[in-house]
Amino acid sequence: MRNLSSRQKLVVLCLCVGTATASVAAESDPDRRTGTLQRAAWRFTAWGRSTEGIACWLHDPDGTWRLEVLMAQDAERDQKAMDALLHQRGDGWTVVAAQDHGVFLQPWRDKIEELPALQRQRLTALLELSAAGRDAIPALALCGAETHQRPPRRRCSRLPWAARSPANDEVYAVTWPAPVADGFRNALEERGRGRGAGGEVWSVTFAGEHAWRLTSSRRAGALQVKALPDRQVAYHPDEVFVPLWPLGELLSPGR
Repeated sequence: MRNLSSRQKLVVLCLCVGTATASVAAESDPDRRTGTLQRAAWRFTAWGRSTEGIACWLHDPDGTWRLEVLMAQDAERDQKAMDALLHQRGDGWTVVAAQDHGVFLQPWRDKIEELPALQRQRLTALLELSAAGRDAIPALALCGAETHQRPPRRRCSRLPWAARSPANDEVYAVTWPAPVADGFRNALEERGRGRGAGGEVWSVTFAGEHAWRLTSSRRAGALQVKALPDRQVAYHPDEVFVPLWPLGELLSPGR
């Protein structure tokens, strides 16, 4: 800068100061928030077949949340699965629950659809269980469910050796009330499909602090979930809860 005039030096200095000020303003954006990106590995088994993968979700203090679900083998042990989840590579879904605007499901690279309001309560309950395990049982009442602990089952083994005792497993019954009846015909159709009455009962078995298994009285199969380590992220709520971009492009760090 020896050959620059005083006016040119002043211009360069103003540009440097302006760039630094803009950088500081971007980092101290009052609209940006910090939160916890929670993760879990899941496995669903039904009719002799199983599907597994990994999921992550982000809660906002106002009740809005976003869930990303990826189908992947060995997802718990593979770091590539987490990268694929955050950047929507492979087969998966995005679920966004807006504060007062319903719940929306979007298969990756496909059209978006709105889910019934009843599904929001159940999805929120699943996220509470995935995040807190058995500690989430009291919070399920806020989702509209009734819970009570079931006594442990006694196994009568017919084998010459003793069966494994489930003494360390805790089983809870989560009862969802029946929705408003849509008519006598619909009620008969539901019973004809083998779903019984309009209510639903989950049987949730906790094995350890970070793993649980769920079966439903209205649906075949079993869902197994194991919590994975969380991480702190920064995000802009006006961006991250709009399912137009992958989470990997919206979260910091990793943006």
